[in-house]
Amino acid sequence: MQNKILVSLGILIIISVAFLGIRNSNKLVRTPVLSDKASTTATSTVTAVGGTPPKAVDVVKNTAWAVFQKYIGYTKNHDIVGLKSVAFQTSDICNDPTKVSDCNKLMDSAYSIAKTFVETDFSHVLFDNKQIILSSNFQTVTDSVSRSLQREVIYFTRDKNGTPKVLAFTLPDESTYMFLDKNNPIATSTMDARLAFRVTDTDQDGMPDEVETCSYKDAKDCIKTDPNKKDSLGDGWWDGVRVFLKKP
Repeated sequence: MQNKILVSLGILIIISVAFLGIRNSNKLVRTPVLSDKASTTATSTVTAVGGTPPKAVDVVKNTAWAVFQKYIGYTKNHDIVGLKSVAFQTSDICNDPTKVSDCNKLMDSAYSIAKTFVETDFSHVLFDNKQIILSSNFQTVTDSVSRSLQREVIYFTRDKNGTPKVLAFTLPDESTYMFLDKNNPIATSTMDARLAFRVTDTDQDGMPDEVETCSYKDAKDCIKTDPNKKDSLGDGWWDGVRVFLKKP
């Protein structure tokens, strides 16, 4: 199994989640990128639960982005106290006063990724009173071995006052890709259709349908969720957000 990784900002660790890097018999690799009906040619739009007016969406995005900028500053300066004020959760390493050096290395790793994000790239906004997901448009990238869809996603929780707390984000090159086979070439349109299918997220909860239904190969440890319901467990957390929460 070939894993992609995400950075859990609040936890300050690099993690691989069970549904990352899943390969099926058609040599497609699945990663948890967010989709707004999986269009590779989608224009920049902002969307929110319940058809929220654009101005309200802008307020949510601007507030979340401001928190994210604080997070970047705190990781750059190794300010664990400041970090805890804007992160939903922190790692055991950073909670251990004897492991300051290790914690600083984790913050350096997070900073090196977070600083590359550009606010204007995040044209999709999904939120309710408990969470926010900011994401960019998909970009189609082709190299000598694969064709892929790449997208950046930042996940936030919200406290009882609605204030965003940074939870997690994808690596800049996080992608869903298909290997090229020179001996068995596939039309570009067919490849793009397959890739679009694999990033389809019907309920827009941050978790693709294929992951929610465990319909990929080697899904024996997969736990099904409802691809038509954001919050399958009824606890208020969207399925794509819940996977980043530390277990008690």
